[in-house]
Amino acid sequence: MRRLQATMGCHMPDAVLDQKATDELNLRLSVAFNTAVPFLLFGMALGQTSLVAVPVLFWWIMGLIGYSLVEYAFHRWILHGLVKHGHHLHHFEPFAPHAMPFCAGLCVHTLLLVILSLSLGLDLALCITLGSSTGYALYCQLHELIHRDPSLARRLVPRLHRHHMLHHRTGNASAGDACNYGVLTTFWDRLFATFRP
Repeated sequence: MRRLQATMGCHMPDAVLDQKATDELNLRLSVAFNTAVPFLLFGMALGQTSLVAVPVLFWWIMGLIGYSLVEYAFHRWILHGLVKHGHHLHHFEPFAPHAMPFCAGLCVHTLLLVILSLSLGLDLALCITLGSSTGYALYCQLHELIHRDPSLARRLVPRLHRHHMLHHRTGNASAGDACNYGVLTTFWDRLFATFRP
């Protein structure tokens, strides 16, 4: 990085370089950890001999749908409401490596698994948490693709790419006219009238 700065005739303070390196490492770890969680849960589910394929699939889908609603709500009302400042950086620098702390998804899904296990039993908890963690892993991969390789995203998922890029163009973290909060799906935006084509 310092060599690149020297050739371009610019200089960033060491603290800025260190923060960018930390952000990049956090992003890489976040994508890796959150992609690994569903595989870990799937391995745990395979060890449960009482699980039957059809209910497993149903509750996995319910977990995935539940995740997509939480993703929409969190993005709309938390990141664009309660904690605008941190998310504003993502809107200001959409191609910079901003991400939640890498362990956030693992911590949330561990807590979800424990709470659901205590209230619904381990079998059902594993299925729902597997669906939710699959959704979060897909979100991490898709969001990374859209922001770090837009040309590939335009080819692989053109509608979702356009949907998310329109979200970035129509407003910043404090704008009242922001739209298209969903990343994995446009369904909740359509349902809650925040969809813009």
